[in-house]
Amino acid sequence: MYNFKLKKISVGSVFKFSLIAGILLGFIIGLFMGIVATFAPQESEMAFGGGMMGGILLGLLYGLLIAVVNAIYTFVFNFVAKFSGGIEMEVENWER
Repeated sequence: MYNFKLKKISVGSVFKFSLIAGILLGFIIGLFMGIVATFAPQESEMAFGGGMMGGILLGLLYGLLIAVVNAIYTFVFNFVAKFSGGIEMEVENWER
């Protein structure tokens, strides 16, 4: 067993990871919402395309929002870790 302390996290790497993961998750959720919206009662023939595009755009916005929030949390963690000493972790050397 090894003891480590997490004292700093790269804000840029958290933003990049969160953006990609958030967009993928948001795209899946948005696509699902767009498909559901196409089956709702509608008066326009463009409802299918509008529902799908709305779902995709909502997914992209969701991903961006998640990335920004996670970057802010990372910045706050780095600030607080200076005073609190970080987060203690216990890790184990693992070989396959």
